[in-house]
Amino acid sequence: ITTPAGNAPELQSLVTTAAGPEDLIDRAEEVMRDDVPAQIEARRSAVAGATWDARAAEVEAALGTRSEPDSDGRVTAVVVSFNTRALLERSLETLRGQANVRLGTIVVDNASADGSVEMVHERFPDVELIVLDENAGFGRANNIAFERCTSEFVLLLNSDAFMAPGALAAMVTTAQQHPEAVAVGPRLLNEDGSLQRSAWPFPRAGRLLLEAVGLHLPLRRLGLLEDLGTWAHDEQRAVDFLVGACLLIRTAPLKEVNGFDERFWLYGEEADLQKRLSARGRSVVLTPAAEVTHVAGASSTEDVSRLRHFYAGQRRFLEHHGGPLAWPMGRLALLVGSLLRRRWAVVRLAIGIG
Repeated sequence: ITTPAGNAPELQSLVTTAAGPEDLIDRAEEVMRDDVPAQIEARRSAVAGATWDARAAEVEAALGTRSEPDSDGRVTAVVVSFNTRALLERSLETLRGQANVRLGTIVVDNASADGSVEMVHERFPDVELIVLDENAGFGRANNIAFERCTSEFVLLLNSDAFMAPGALAAMVTTAQQHPEAVAVGPRLLNEDGSLQRSAWPFPRAGRLLLEAVGLHLPLRRLGLLEDLGTWAHDEQRAVDFLVGACLLIRTAPLKEVNGFDERFWLYGEEADLQKRLSARGRSVVLTPAAEVTHVAGASSTEDVSRLRHFYAGQRRFLEHHGGPLAWPMGRLALLVGSLLRRRWAVVRLAIGIG
């Protein structure tokens, strides 16, 4: 992090001051060698309002050249697709049916080979289509679209998520009624109409250990541990993070945190994004007034490839947000819990991941 914050006393323990260009290089090498995630987060918090990006924003605002998202309830839906032609068509149809919202849509195609691009051109000519030459991954593809968004809200929508009539308007209304909420999500359902759990606590090494040995159950019954596992998602509630299959986010803070961390490939990126957004003093809210059907939620979690991506995401999250001991403890919890349940595929993953 480079900052124009100066040599303020409260920053002495966090900010390294360089005497000149060569010293700056030496100090940067020292920081990169000795740094840990906790120190990175502490520095980011300390100089959050005093970065060169923030200084540039002030200058742009003074010159009248800064493009700020309008506060008029407009929404830009961003849908990333990779070889999901039939699902994508159905998802876009449900978007088209959303009333009482000023809506624009961007589809980012991750080099599909199933006719998705041609389908969008033919069936949805009003949709802005970005076609990539390779599969850039979920985070990178979304970030490319975010750069084009000037609306008040961005709607993240998976190509396998289908919005019920009125769902988007209900989410926008909730966001407008709760200015402290940086993101609003719906009640997710499986295709058979059953509840799909979409509200989760942030991954924490201690909680993973409790769950591995089964101690989370009595602690939940005693009210000593938040219980989202049995919650029916039938009331409006602030939570740690929501599944990103459908998520309405305020554009301004989304751009302030630079969107998704592209080091997350498939899992964990939504938790990381909402962790960074909520660290700025904002909340994430689920509203049951909006319902969305999510197909992938019913798929098997025993798929080894998916598990590998999932636990790689868990590792990155814990390393980035939990300090140096978080992932070793999390890995131990994964191994112990899998041994107790005889989930041998997961045991092999726990041994093999980092």
